[in-house]
Order: sequence, then structure tokens, then C-alpha cells
Amino acid sequence: MPIRDVFLLAAVIGVLTADVAAAQQSTLSERMRQQAVRPSQRRVSGASMTTFSGVPSASERPAMPTATTGSSAESEPISRQVPMREKIRPAVLSRVVEDTTRGSAVGRRPIELMGFSAASEDASEFLETLEPELPRPRVQKRPVSAEPGRVPQVTAKAGKPLERSAAAVVAPRQDLPITDAGRPQQPTATIEWLYPAEMTPGTESTVQLVVRNSGAATLFGAVAEVLCPPEVELLESEPSAEQSAGGELRWSLGSLRAGESREISLRIRPQSAGEPRLEAAVSVSAAAVCRLSITEPKLALSVVAPEDSELGQQTSVMVEVSNPGSGRAEDVVLVASLPDGLEHKSGAVVTIDIGTLNPGESRKARLSLTAIAGGLQEIELKAAGTGELLAETTARVEVAEPELHLTLQTPDQEIAGQPGSYVLQLANTGRVATANVRARYQLPAGFQFVSANRGGRYLAAERTVEWFVGTLNPGETTEFLADLQAGKSGRSAHRVSAQTDFGDLASAEEVTQVEGSADLQLELAALPAGGAATARSGQQATLKVLIRNSGSEPARSVGMSCELPAGMTLIDVEGPSDYIAENGVLVFRSLPEIAAGKSAEFLLQVRCGRPGPSSSRIRVASASTAQPLIGEIRTEVQP
Repeated sequence: MPIRDVFLLAAVIGVLTADVAAAQQSTLSERMRQQAVRPSQRRVSGASMTTFSGVPSASERPAMPTATTGSSAESEPISRQVPMREKIRPAVLSRVVEDTTRGSAVGRRPIELMGFSAASEDASEFLETLEPELPRPRVQKRPVSAEPGRVPQVTAKAGKPLERSAAAVVAPRQDLPITDAGRPQQPTATIEWLYPAEMTPGTESTVQLVVRNSGAATLFGAVAEVLCPPEVELLESEPSAEQSAGGELRWSLGSLRAGESREISLRIRPQSAGEPRLEAAVSVSAAAVCRLSITEPKLALSVVAPEDSELGQQTSVMVEVSNPGSGRAEDVVLVASLPDGLEHKSGAVVTIDIGTLNPGESRKARLSLTAIAGGLQEIELKAAGTGELLAETTARVEVAEPELHLTLQTPDQEIAGQPGSYVLQLANTGRVATANVRARYQLPAGFQFVSANRGGRYLAAERTVEWFVGTLNPGETTEFLADLQAGKSGRSAHRVSAQTDFGDLASAEEVTQVEGSADLQLELAALPAGGAATARSGQQATLKVLIRNSGSEPARSVGMSCELPAGMTLIDVEGPSDYIAENGVLVFRSLPEIAAGKSAEFLLQVRCGRPGPSSSRIRVASASTAQPLIGEIRTEVQP
């Protein structure tokens, strides 16, 4: 080997040794720095996003990923063995790689060496023993999430033939619904650059941005943004882009179904050498459908009530509570408000717990009621449940009651002191029979009870006459008779009524005018002559007849007649009227009237005949009295 080559080889070895030592020192420093400082992260909706920036140079290796993301928070070392033969190339320029840290990506700075050729086997074998192990970069793996109003950025790579950048994962906004049919949604979007392996200034090249929905859910409103550096001129894009106020290029990609992707082609021309960065970002929105099962319970009431119910009888009202809705009706309660004519053992308001009704289910409740009043009775029914459920209806029950009609017939003329007949007429004009009917007659003041038919009883303490009627069928009529005597003139009120076990069902009242009447009375006496105690045969005696009107009205047309016994001879008569005598019978002319409280006196002078008892008959009649007054004057004649 020539001496010149030996010196040159020694110089190369020295340079390589220093370079390798510097690279190892730089790698150690970088590892220490990465333990203290993690890659730049942006916090988005509770998730983190790693941003890679920088344009790769032509000296970067194609297989080196720009970024790797995943679900694990730990990083995995990436081993890479670079043969020394690739570092020292033929011709004048050979390159080695020195690690430098630029953001979170690994850059490489070229070192130029002159004067070596790869054809030297000795040099190659010698240099292979000096090949260092490149540092193994650690890339933090974290999910990248979209942020409302912001988009994640990925580093565009250029300078390699159709390189693929590491796909960046973009998660959707976290404030959207995350359930669909009860399952969680995990939509994910990835963005990836496709670019040439090498580009030179002034040469047109095409790069592609691929946005893919790598999740299982559809993404909505996907928007891609690209920021071109000043060193790169954008000639054309397909599809056309909109430019925002900040200079970013924006594409609205619409919705992306699962597995679907969109491609954006950019025709660019680098202006100068260097490492310009094409920054791309995608914002997406996820949507989910949450199907809610909303059921609507309902309540309905139906009533079955008897058309007719008798007074005093039990009646049943059947109430059915149903749920015609689609949901469960819970805590259902039935409340019945009763009218005054119907009675329940629980009171005027009856509450019944129905419980829970499933859709289409119904339950029945029976109301056992007693009819205590006749006529139309209305029951207010309400069914209520949880959630303001309410159903209302009205049940109508017709309570049939006996309709009794009572009348009282009085005499055409009521005269004080004279009896009269009073007739009670009771009829059932209703639709049902009436049992345990009783009739009652309340006597007016001044009237006296004489008699009653059909077993009528007079209750002196109450001054009433009562009859037990029993059962009175519909349309049936019955009569009762009471004989009463008016005691004085004036207006009198006659009250009659019909009762059952439920009280008075019918009543009537008649007011009559009692006319005053004459009340004639006879006072008869035999007065022997000289005040003797007895009359003797052949002697004179006086027969005294006194007619007194004790009534309230004058006695009109008062006439008297006297029949003397055989053997007694009339001598003289003193009185207010004339008379005629024939065969021992004296007939007096009628007096026009005897005023109330007044009297008329007649004195008959007679001679006694044969001894023994004798009797003189006196008869007084008046137009004001119904019956004549008849009396006898007995005389005992001594011999």
C-alpha cells in the first residue's frame, strides 16, 4: 500500500472515530432530554395529540416513520442497523449520519468526506468494524383527537419516491352523542401524505394527502387543511381548495363512511433547498343515533251500572280501569265521589287502589251502594296514576222510588157539634211497589174522634188516627174513613200523610170552615100545686118545658109538641107561641129562632086524673139541628 494511502486512511479513521464519539454523545444527551421533556402535545377534549413538524431532507431514510400513534402510552424502540458501505459511497462525496433533535422527529446532518473509494476491500472491512449503532428514537404513542375550532397537524415529508408518512389518528369531537342502539361509538380518522422520494428546487412535483375513516362509525363534516410554507409554491390542487384568512388551504370532504377515504392532490414546486414543512390537519365530527324507547301509558274508564234501582235496595256499579297506552301505568287509584242519594260504607268518597297496569291490561272494581234517595244519581269517577295520568267519567244510576198520591175528602158543610165523615184516598203512581206503608190523620183542634174503619187507631196523646196499609203496588189505590165531630166554628186544617221506612212520601192538607150551630137542650119538670111533693088525683099540677140554645148560632124554626097521658086534662098554657090542642095532643107554633144562649119556656096547667104513674112526651125540632129533641115528664099521682 502506498504511503499516501496509509496517511489518508489514518486521517479518515481519525475523523470517523471523532464523528462516532460525537454521535454517541449526542444520542445519550437526546435520550436524557426525552426522559425529561416529552414530544409537543396538544390537549383536545380530554385526549392528547402529538404534532410532528419539519420537512424531511433527501438524506433521510425512506423507512423512517414520521410518527407512530396508538392506544398505548408506552413507546417501543425502533432498531435500525445501517451498513457502513451505504455511508461511504463511491466518488468524491460520502456521507455519514449524525443524530440531531428537531422537535419530535429525527433529522440527519450530512458530513462530507473526500478521497475514499468503496472499492478498497481493506478499507471496507476496516470501516465496518467502526460502524456505530444508530440511536433508536423513542416516539410517544398517544391518540390524536380533533379539537373544536382546531385541527391536528402532521408533518409532510418530501424528497423520497412516493414515501408514505405515518398515518395520524384523528378522533372525533367528544361532545357529540356516543351511543347507537346502546353500543359505544369509536369513530377514527387517519391522515397520510404520499410524496416523491426526492425533489429539487424549481421542479414540479405532486404530493397527495389521504384522509381515511379507519373507524366503524360514519364521520361527518370532515374538513382538511394544509399550510404551505413560503419555500414551496402551490401550483394546483385537485379538488380545488378554499383559502382561509390565515393562509391555510381548506377542503370540505363531507361525510366519510367506515373505511372510506378522500384524496387531495397538490402540485407544488420547491423554491429552494432545505426542509420546508407541509402541515396538514383534518377536523371531523362524529354522530351517533340514540334510539329511545318512549312509551305512553294511558288510562280509560268504562262503567256498567243498572238501568233501574229501587229505593232502599242494594245496587252494584262495576267500574273497569284499563291502560290502552304503550307504557306501564303505575300507582293507579280509582276515586268515586257519591251523590247524596247513594250510600257506601266507606263514606261519600270511595278510594280503591288499582296498582300497576301493563299496556292493554284492565282491572275491575265493584261499588256496592245503597239507594237512599230516588231520582237520577250521578257518580263522579276519576282514575289517576303516576305522571299526571288522569281519566274521568260519570256513572248515572236511576233510583226508582214509589210515588204516592194522597187526597182528603171533607164534608160539604162542617157544622160545629155535628159529626162528619172524612175520607183519605192513597194511590201509588210510581213504577215500583211500596212496602210498609202507613197512613196518618192529624185531627184539627176542636175536633173529636168518633170512629175509623179498616182498623184505624186513635192516638189520643198525639191526636192522630193511624192505619197500616202494607204493600201498595204500582197503580193501586186504597181508601180510609174517619168520622169526626167539629167542636166549634172557624177555620180548621186537616193534615194527612203517608209514610214508609224512608219517611214521608206523600202528604196533603185541607182547610175547612166549620159553621156555627145551635145546640138545643131540654129541661123538663113537674110541679105539684101548692109546692107539694106529689100530685094527688083531682088536683092541679104544672108541667115545665124549657128549651135552651147552648150553641153558637141561633136555632131557627124551633117547634114543640106535647102529648098528655090519659086521665090528665089541660087547663091552661103559658108560653111564647100559640098552640092547638086535640085529643090530648098540643102542637105549638114554631118559634122563628132561639138566639144563641137564650131559651124559651112553656108552662102547662093540667089536672091529674086517676092515681098512678103517668108520662107526658115532649118533642122539640129545629131547622138548625139534625135530630129532634125528645123528652118525658113523669108524674106520680097519689089517690
